[in-house]
Amino acid sequence: MSYTNDSLEKDNRSKFFGRYYSISLFAIPIGMIFSTILIQNGFWRQYFWIIGGLIIWSAIIIAGMIKEPERGIQSSERIKEVLISTNSTIKYDYRLTKETLKSTIFKPTNIVALIEGIFTWVLFGTVQFLMILFLEQEPNNISPVSIAWFMIVFAIPGVIFGNIAFSKKSDKWGKKNIKNRLNLIIFALLLIGIVQIVFFFIPLPGFTPIEGNNILILLQSPWIWVLGALLFTRMMVGIIYNINQPPVLQAVNLPEAQGKISSWNQFLETIGQGIGPTIASLLLIATMNNFVSTALILFLIAIPGVILWNYARRKINADTENISRILSTRAEEH
Repeated sequence: MSYTNDSLEKDNRSKFFGRYYSISLFAIPIGMIFSTILIQNGFWRQYFWIIGGLIIWSAIIIAGMIKEPERGIQSSERIKEVLISTNSTIKYDYRLTKETLKSTIFKPTNIVALIEGIFTWVLFGTVQFLMILFLEQEPNNISPVSIAWFMIVFAIPGVIFGNIAFSKKSDKWGKKNIKNRLNLIIFALLLIGIVQIVFFFIPLPGFTPIEGNNILILLQSPWIWVLGALLFTRMMVGIIYNINQPPVLQAVNLPEAQGKISSWNQFLETIGQGIGPTIASLLLIATMNNFVSTALILFLIAIPGVILWNYARRKINADTENISRILSTRAEEH
């Protein structure tokens, strides 16, 4: 997030994050199929060697191709004019201090984003976990390979559609008023929770293990298409959250604080994502494998995130104006 804050214009950030998350989510079902085929055929060692090699190769490409942008150049027009002025040797070399930490990071929108990440990612971290358990268990008997194909058929189009439909509009609406981004985030969280609950109400007819291993047979059931429509909706709406949350954090933080707030936010989101499956497992045990009740409780756990974002709507304009005021003062100093 700190890199994109200096390398992307504010009007193009949702477009970038939309493409970024689309590629990431596209890789998930491809990875599921790839890993399942290799591991089921006894090639688990080769799987880890291949994945490790791809990660190392990606790191080499990134190190060779990506160059560090001018810090702060996209933070405001006045700062940009100072940094690119003719014969200018001025650099944005401000560092985060206790004073700026207190006056910017410890503002309502940042605090909300940090706290809600735990609640939100408890919900997000259980969506695929519960879905896979639900589809694999008796009497559904849908195999991991079929689930991966199911995601390719329905999830990837949802991601692509969400990216196309909302990335440009999010930038446009966010430019008019940054509160619009928060409205989209709240909408996304509520709809994802509702879709996750409805998903487990669908009465699948039940399949034999042989039928569950054949995606073409599964697609003959109308209820599979209903599940697919729900998965399409969930992935489409998930993109709305992913493309609007990072620009909000960037807007309420100084250039020198982007790395810190990003790392804090990712740390807390990782906690939520990590404990989500644990909470879901305990709830399934407590409810005797009642997926509807489990999904409902997880949705209620995520509700504080919605409440916190709604609170941030009342504070975000003051927080962004505070950042603009600090940046304007710094531009005038040069």
